[in-house]
Amino acid sequence: MNSLKQLKKIVIDNSTTNDWASARNEWEVIPGVREDQDVNTTCICSHPNLRYIYAIRNTKNGNILTPIGDICIHQFDSNTMTNDASNYLALYKLCQAADANENITLSTKYFSRKLLLYLYDNNAFQPSKFNSYNPWNDYNFMLHMFNKRSPLSPAQKKKVSVLIKYNIIPCARYILNP
Repeated sequence: MNSLKQLKKIVIDNSTTNDWASARNEWEVIPGVREDQDVNTTCICSHPNLRYIYAIRNTKNGNILTPIGDICIHQFDSNTMTNDASNYLALYKLCQAADANENITLSTKYFSRKLLLYLYDNNAFQPSKFNSYNPWNDYNFMLHMFNKRSPLSPAQKKKVSVLIKYNIIPCARYILNP
């Protein structure tokens, strides 16, 4: 049995419906991602050598399927699932960089516009006197700095660094380990 057929069979067997078109809509990616540095994990579809491992949950009956790779997550043809997996991986890599005491900058190595919006939507930016008690101001600042073509001023670098250290990293840790 090829891997896509096996994925569909396992998903349908763990869903409340008997057809792929309906069953695939019952699932969501569970926050978090694990890394198998030895790449020895095999996906539920039988695809070997997963490096990043996800788990998915059926929203109707609570069934959980793992290990599953991002290629199989894409098979669900769900923008939400694909975006969630992508964001969880980006947050995981960001937390790894923080744990390794890397100098995390507002660059494409760590961030994307999509990730900044995801962080805003998940309350990474909190109301404070520094953003006039409006989290949108911090998100908008970070987006503007991310898009900026010229070097950041010292004050801009400091504000970016503070937002990453005290807002984004703690939020990423919470999202991955609620």
